Parts: sequence; structure tokens; C-alpha cells
Amino acid sequence: MSTDKIQEGSKFQFADAAQVGWEDVALPSSGSGSWFSSAPAFLTALQTIANGELFFMTVANKDVTNQGAKVAIEVAETKTGKQVTAAEQIGWIAMEQGSGTIGNIPEVKYSADLTESRTAQGWGQATKEVGLTDTSLQPKAVVACQSSREGPNGGWLRTFNMQRGSVGVKVDEDTKGDSERSHRTEQVSMVAWDTETVSIIEQ
Repeated sequence: MSTDKIQEGSKFQFADAAQVGWEDVALPSSGSGSWFSSAPAFLTALQTIANGELFFMTVANKDVTNQGAKVAIEVAETKTGKQVTAAEQIGWIAMEQGSGTIGNIPEVKYSADLTESRTAQGWGQATKEVGLTDTSLQPKAVVACQSSREGPNGGWLRTFNMQRGSVGVKVDEDTKGDSERSHRTEQVSMVAWDTETVSIIEQ
């Protein structure tokens, strides 16, 4: 999907007011309702560099439900909101929470999770563990995103400590606006596999 809506740090707001906001993502549905029984793991990434490569951008997400979510271009505290003059393409994947195997490859297991509460803290704070639905899964490849934007600063999720049944997470921030990297707790979406992604492609 395409959007020029942005989010920026509350102390460093330079974008035009009309550009600050959120884009709605509608999740698939049919005549019987949503494809999802509950809010899914919701993963996003920028797919384009329409505004160039001179400043930081990522994707902000919030309000994930079984019907949809909200997304925006995140520039955090980089003071570059006014420089976002073109729309960017945002790619997203939604996966039903739970665990299983990939297609007809039974040896490739996955666990898809969305934390019920705000979990991840800032860089200088304690690492929090996200428990996987499949508690026996030893993750070797993990994709994860924030699913909320509670803090006024913006940021992005980082993963650590891949252990059987859990993955450690923290929210990091840029230091262009200020040097602190503490952050309010955020909700997390995560998909973990028990094999490296390249192994899936090779099969």
C-alpha cells in the first residue's frame, strides 16, 4: 500500500499538520467475516525509497485487530518530517496467531504471536522476553515489529536472546534529536521459524 502519512517525535515536529497521521489497512475478509479469528501477528517494512536515502525511515504500526491496522512512515526524532515529500510503499504480512508448519514442508515449524500487552522497553532498560505459542520451538529466524506506538519519540524493534520458546526484545531510538533511548512499553508482533529462511527457499 502507498502512503505519505508520517509520525515523528513529539519534540521535533517539522512536517505539515495535514501530513501527520495514519493510513488504514483493511485485512482480508469474506462473506462470513474476517479471515482472522483474533488480531494477527502484523509485520511491516518499507518497500521503496521515494524520498531518497539521506535520512532514517521505518514503519509505525498501531491498533492491530482481526479487521485491520494503522500504519505510517516513522521518522522518529530525526527532525526530517518536512523532507518526506513523496509517498512510500509499505509492505505488510498478517499471520493468524498460533503455530504450525509451512505448506508441504513439515520439518519447517513456525510460531506467530502478537503480545496481549505492551512488552518491549527502551534500549537502556531490561530486555523483555516474548513467549512463543510453540514453547518447544528453537527459533533460528525471527521477524518482529512494534504493533503499537505508545512512546512520543518513535523507534524500531530489535530482537535478542533467541531461546527455546522465547525471543528477547527492546525498542531502540535514534539519537539525532537527543541522546536518550528509553522508551515506553510497546506491543510486539513476531513470527519465528525453527530454520533459517534460506533453507525454506532452497526447498
